[in-house]
Amino acid sequence: MERYAKMRQAADAALESSTAATAQVLVTETENGEITVFSNDLSPASEEFFLSQQRQPLTALLCVWSGGSIDVPSIRVRKGLLQTNPKNADAVIYLLGEHGINTLLLRQTF
Repeated sequence: MERYAKMRQAADAALESSTAATAQVLVTETENGEITVFSNDLSPASEEFFLSQQRQPLTALLCVWSGGSIDVPSIRVRKGLLQTNPKNADAVIYLLGEHGINTLLLRQTF
């Protein structure tokens, strides 16, 4: 859960300094597990920009709302990540469950 903690910390920091509705935190498939934060105002244009910036395959994804709850990213983002790189289907998505943090693979969210 160390990766989740780092991702959550990055999302919380991004939301503190933004008026965006969500912060989507991505861990890309690099040697150092690079973390990228995208603050999203939920507009299609914002999501399209986000998707256009994705170059590396993802290994993990966390979507945190400004109120602190965790959810899956929008269907547009999930479909776009698969179109961007089919390897993204195996990216882990962190979710908050009844007994703590749960995970799903991106491909399991359809």
